[in-house]
Amino acid sequence: PIDQCVLHIAWSDRWAGATTVFFLYVVNQIIYADMHGLKPWVHLAAGNTWVYDATVHRGEPRHLEVDRCLEPSVEKSVPGAPDASGPVRRCRHSVYGSGVWGSYFEETLNVVSHLPCMLSLARRQVYPGVHRNAPWAVRAWPYSSDAGGLQTRGAPQRNETLMKWYAPQRAAAHAVVSRYFRPRPLILTLAERIRATGGTWLGVHFRASDKAAGRRRLVLDAFRPYVERFVELAHDPHVLLATDDQAAAAQIRARWSSRAASRVVLQEGAFRTNTTSAVFKLTP
Repeated sequence: PIDQCVLHIAWSDRWAGATTVFFLYVVNQIIYADMHGLKPWVHLAAGNTWVYDATVHRGEPRHLEVDRCLEPSVEKSVPGAPDASGPVRRCRHSVYGSGVWGSYFEETLNVVSHLPCMLSLARRQVYPGVHRNAPWAVRAWPYSSDAGGLQTRGAPQRNETLMKWYAPQRAAAHAVVSRYFRPRPLILTLAERIRATGGTWLGVHFRASDKAAGRRRLVLDAFRPYVERFVELAHDPHVLLATDDQAAAAQIRARWSSRAASRVVLQEGAFRTNTTSAVFKLTP
């Protein structure tokens, strides 16, 4: 039965960094699983270059005996419902190493060596299939306009604001993250340091290195009026700045009000650069 079928989530695209892998690719494949009554299991393959670390994640193969291996139907270049119309096909499904996910999050499913049913999307079905083409997929930034007659909803329609375009996607992603993403104790400990401080917090993410896929590069001062206003109005305000910009702290001290600058806390342990290369390509 389909309701006993596991969706093995293995792939992103070869350019994807950690946030895109976890909070777009995994989220969208979980949405696919929920749409079709599948149980999502995240075990990422070694080909996810920018999140896979051979020193940490490499390991012996693990072979799963599956009573029924399914493939998705294809609907206008988008993976459709699992195709269970053909004869029953048994298979051995092999995975390797730790699967990356478990380094940061608790497992979404306890997978044993024998499964009644499994489906795994091929890489081309994940990208561009789900990521670029699926009208139900969530996006973190607008893509190019719909192409080839596909109604991908990859960018706001005419006269549609970004806020209106983002709202249902953020709601869908929030539901997935709330249900399936359970951070490991180390991450929770780091988050608790912030929570224990008390007060009111504003999170700011400023990416100053590469901006691919047509995204507009911003300067740090673009955030300044929002931060200044927050500090003015909030009770016991604090600003957590997550950035890859090596010069951010000095710029804030030099250009922002002393009141706002004194409330900014930089993310601990982050690798930063003064180049336009993505930091995940520069980290040792």
